[in-house]
Amino acid sequence: MSDEHKTYLADLCQICGEKLAKSKGFKEASYLCSSNVQFLQENFGISVEKDVKEVHPPRFCKKCRLTNTRSLVFWEPHQEVGCKTCNLATVVKKGGRPSKPKRGRGKLSAAASQKRQTESEVADFCAMVNGLVENLPSSRVINFGENSSFAGEVPKEYFCPVCLDILDKPVETDCEHYFCSDCIKEVVTTSGNSSCSMCKEDSLNSMRVLTRMVLNFIKDLPVICKTCGQNTRYEDCADHMCINLNERAQLHQPRPIAAATQLPEPAPKAIQELEQEI
Repeated sequence: MSDEHKTYLADLCQICGEKLAKSKGFKEASYLCSSNVQFLQENFGISVEKDVKEVHPPRFCKKCRLTNTRSLVFWEPHQEVGCKTCNLATVVKKGGRPSKPKRGRGKLSAAASQKRQTESEVADFCAMVNGLVENLPSSRVINFGENSSFAGEVPKEYFCPVCLDILDKPVETDCEHYFCSDCIKEVVTTSGNSSCSMCKEDSLNSMRVLTRMVLNFIKDLPVICKTCGQNTRYEDCADHMCINLNERAQLHQPRPIAAATQLPEPAPKAIQELEQEI
């Protein structure tokens, strides 16, 4: 990755992709993502722990700090030719007032016609994906890593290459790559093309839902609770009720055996009287 690409990342907002304003005096104009993990997770659904420093900008702007309605930018690794991040930074760097549209009903330019066609193709693609997963329930466990962890090694195919989380409402491409349905729609909407982000093949025009066998494998992944250590299935870990280890140890602690009752010893005088009677 070029040093120029790193410089671009440092100057862009991770949420909206706009150029960061410079701070004036003690007033902050941008904020570190690593210092606002909970804010980004709750308002934008961004998991800072999964950020890659070569891919994701480390800061976000003040506008995004004040509102949670801004659209997110999908960040891709650096490419020597046609890098989206470098192109975005170049456009932002140029700035300037946008040109006014021409009046009248003249013919669309080649670029405008191509843009309209691309938007139509993206809309058709999203409608196709929505139709595939319409009856597929979401199986992702929110905040899974906070309370649970996988008991063994999970095949990498079960993780989405875009969000790096366990697959949710997954679809499969003709090139046999798995994606979350929402993630693949975001990729196509952002890039405007139907190329697979993994192998760059034009294979997204035909998609299919994962087989029921693969979906069941994901549901049955062994999970261990971080609090009580109990094993469960990934599908059931969200409903798992547990107690902490100290309480669990107290419940399983054996009860002490009551001491045997000792009878009082007879007085020596009483023993002598009994001997005389005998």
